[in-house]
Amino acid sequence: MNTQEWIVNHFEELVNKYTGKYIAVVNKNVVSTGGEAADVEKEAVSKYPGEMPSIIFIPRKEDLACLLIQ
Repeated sequence: MNTQEWIVNHFEELVNKYTGKYIAVVNKNVVSTGGEAADVEKEAVSKYPGEMPSIIFIPRKEDLACLLIQ
């Protein structure tokens, strides 16, 4: 399972834990979180040099409901 598949498979858990934040995932682990994507990426790259973190925004539950209705 690659990182993207891991994110999809754990999306509900990520929404419950990191709602409204950016997260960085490296090797199927959340390695950084925060309110600004650039800061999250910088911290992840600093912690894991040579790795390419996946940076994603975890929407709020109410935002997900709006997306599903449209």
